[in-house]
Amino acid sequence: MLLINNHHRLKWSSLMIAVVIATALLAASMLVITSNVQALTHPTPHGIHGCPTYYCLIPCKYGYKTDRYGCQKRCDCKPRKDCPQIYCLIGCKYGYKKDRYGCQIACDCNEAPQVSG
Repeated sequence: MLLINNHHRLKWSSLMIAVVIATALLAASMLVITSNVQALTHPTPHGIHGCPTYYCLIPCKYGYKTDRYGCQKRCDCKPRKDCPQIYCLIGCKYGYKKDRYGCQIACDCNEAPQVSG
């Protein structure tokens, strides 16, 4: 009688271990499925692989511009929040020159764009 009880206990503990492992695997697979669904519900032009990586030669003091998905837009610098206000007597057909932070540089005008032909 003692051997039968030990045999049943061994079967019961093996069954419990199998149930615990199956539950853990199910929970892990649900986590993967949930994260993939979340990635697909917020589509970006870059797919589910995330943002492209840019290696820029010039660091930006205020960081780089980002698109509406939060991905870096090339190596364009963010403008300073507190650009000095500059008043000029003449207007510029192609706008005023700006520094790398997007702030106007004095009253210097941009040159006409080059037309390649």
